[in-house]
Amino acid sequence: MGARPVLAASGKGQEAAGDRQRFLDPTTEFEVVRLTSPEFVSILPSNTGRAVSRRAEFLICGSDRGQGMQAYRIEVKSGKTRQLTELSALEPETMTLAGGDRWLYAIDGARLLQINMGTLRERVIAEMRESGRKLSVSQDGLNAVFAEKEGALTRLRFTPTGKLGLQTVAEFEGVLTEVAVRPKRAGLFYVRDGGLWLASFDGKENRQLKTSSGQVLEAQWSPDGRTILYLLQPGEGPGRLNEMHEYAPDGNSDVVLGKTSQFVRFAPNGDATVFLGASGSKAQPTLLLLLRAVRRELTLCEHKCSDPRLANPTFAPNSQRIFFQTDRHGKMVIYSMVVDRLVDPTEEVPQ
Repeated sequence: MGARPVLAASGKGQEAAGDRQRFLDPTTEFEVVRLTSPEFVSILPSNTGRAVSRRAEFLICGSDRGQGMQAYRIEVKSGKTRQLTELSALEPETMTLAGGDRWLYAIDGARLLQINMGTLRERVIAEMRESGRKLSVSQDGLNAVFAEKEGALTRLRFTPTGKLGLQTVAEFEGVLTEVAVRPKRAGLFYVRDGGLWLASFDGKENRQLKTSSGQVLEAQWSPDGRTILYLLQPGEGPGRLNEMHEYAPDGNSDVVLGKTSQFVRFAPNGDATVFLGASGSKAQPTLLLLLRAVRRELTLCEHKCSDPRLANPTFAPNSQRIFFQTDRHGKMVIYSMVVDRLVDPTEEVPQ
C-alpha cells in the first residue's frame, strides 16, 4: 500500500491528488484499478444516467471526502479529483452528464439542479414537494423527468430544462425503481412494482408493457432508443435463472436474449452487443460479460459487494472500459477495468 495522499482543502472547485491503485483480481488475474480511497464513501450515479464522459476521460461520483456528500469529477488516468458542488442534500444516484458533457444534472433535497461543468454555476430547473430520488435527462440535456413524493403517492414530472413548466406524466401508489427518458425521441419508460411501463411526456400515453411473466429487476433503453433491454426474474418454477430480454415498444415484441449467471444488475455496451452483469451468487460474487451473439459469459473480476444490486456496473461510452462499485472494504469505493481486448470499440453517442 502506498502512502495516503495529501488532500487539498475541501470546497467547490478544489482539487486533490488521486487515490488510484492497481492490482490483479484474485479470480481472473485481470488488472483492476481502484479509483477512490476506502477511507471515504464514493457512489456512482444510477446507470440509467451517464456517469462517464463521452471519451472516457473522467467520471462523476458522489463522495463524503469533504463536507458532506458532494459531487466530484475523477480523472480516469490519474485519479485526480475536483469537487464540483457545495450542496446540503445531494442525491448522488440522480447525477447524470448531458449536453456533450457541458452539464451535470442532480437532485439536491427538493431541487432539480443544472450545473455548468466549466464554471460550476448552478441553476434551479424545478422544485418538488419531496424528492422521489429518481431522475432521467435526455442526452442533449433539453428534457428531464423526475419523481416526487406526496405521502404514499409517487408522481412522475416532466420539464423542459430551458424554461419553467412542469407536466405530470403519471401518478401512482407503489414502488418506483427506475425511470429513463427515451434516446432520440420523446417519451420514457419506468419500472413500477416489478412491471415495465411506457409513457409520453404529456402523460397521454401511459401503459404497462406485456413483458414475460416475472419481475423486471432492471431496464435500460438500447443506445438507439428503439428497444428496452431488461433483466427478468422469472415467476414460474424453482431454480430458474434470471434472463436478459429485449422489448420493442413499437411492435410490442418481447425476445429472450439469454439466461444469465443470476445477474441482478446489468449494463449494455455502446451497441448492445455485450452486457456487463453483476452476479447475485453468494458463492461467486463476480462481474461477467454476456456476449449477445453466442450467449456465452466470461468472468471479469470479483465485486464482493454485500448487496450485489449496489455494484452498479457500467460501460464507458466507447465500450473500452468498465466501472463498478463495492463495499468489500467497508465503505463504498469505485473501481475500473480496461476491457479493450475483450470488447470491440463503439462510436460516441451523438448529443
